[in-house]
Amino acid sequence: MRKSTKRNIFLASLVAAGYAAFRIGAKWKKLNSMYNNCLVFSAKDIELNENEEFSGDSIGAIFSSVDIDLRKATLKGDIATLDLYGAFSSIDIKVPEGWNIKVEGIDEKSEVDNEIEFDEDKEELPLLHIKYNVKYSALDISH
Repeated sequence: MRKSTKRNIFLASLVAAGYAAFRIGAKWKKLNSMYNNCLVFSAKDIELNENEEFSGDSIGAIFSSVDIDLRKATLKGDIATLDLYGAFSSIDIKVPEGWNIKVEGIDEKSEVDNEIEFDEDKEELPLLHIKYNVKYSALDISH
């Protein structure tokens, strides 16, 4: 290969890497204004302790892994919302048996595995509303 061709390939690679970093940075900045917790290229475990109150949260993740364990928690009030955004991420949510879980959202080229059925007849149970927007991600909701 000629020297100029190698140099052009190297420069094109630098431009592509810079553009990718710019796009991820711009997306992170936008997510940071919309979600309480934002992750990029990282992992986070959220586990609430026995009888710790959960009043809702919002989490945005890009190229990340998020594990949320609410099995020991109690719901503050009757209703709480968990807003999730995931791009190229894995999000795993564990919820207690005594909660009613309503799950809805947008999944683009993603796998959403929800093992819990929403029962609108059980109004006496605390309600956790999980809203998601996932792209190229995996979302798992279970007890």
